[in-house]
Amino acid sequence: MSRIRLLNDVIKGRSAFGFIRRQFSGFARGLVIGELAQSRPSLLIQTGKFVSRFSSGSRLLSIGEGHFKPDDMSMKEFQEIADETLENILLHCEDLADTKPQVDVELAQGVLTLELPPNGTYVINKQPPNKQIWLSSPVSGPKRYDLVEGKWTYHRDGSRLGDLLRHEVTEALGIEATFDGVDDWSR
Repeated sequence: MSRIRLLNDVIKGRSAFGFIRRQFSGFARGLVIGELAQSRPSLLIQTGKFVSRFSSGSRLLSIGEGHFKPDDMSMKEFQEIADETLENILLHCEDLADTKPQVDVELAQGVLTLELPPNGTYVINKQPPNKQIWLSSPVSGPKRYDLVEGKWTYHRDGSRLGDLLRHEVTEALGIEATFDGVDDWSR
């Protein structure tokens, strides 16, 4: 059985936690603990060597190292949303290329390539088997984004795809880059 400890004083003494540990195992325990943590924002839980922080401001539910529940969607829905996301990024980058000739962008077969001097080459592509969008950045490295509550979200730190692009492109070009609508896919 996994070692689980509460690391703060949110739940003291005899608590529902012992009951949860006895009644549920594995994945189900993670879900129940996650729900409990959602109602108690400062709850820290340690399972083995992994520590996860649940906060009421974030609806990400950690069930293990870097795992959470992405939006439930069909493969057709994913393909439509991912294609629209890549086309949206393409349009924003083409607008930038109109004012900054050193910017070069291309979208072919679900792979967007952005040449952004002085940073280098960004590659953004959809990964249908995982229902993810993958980004390779010469600045921040590789990231895998899942659709969580209609937002393309990186599971390790909760950052959004549009925010990363906005920040790195603005830094590289020295002008305000906007990527409005990249992260907004509420259905």
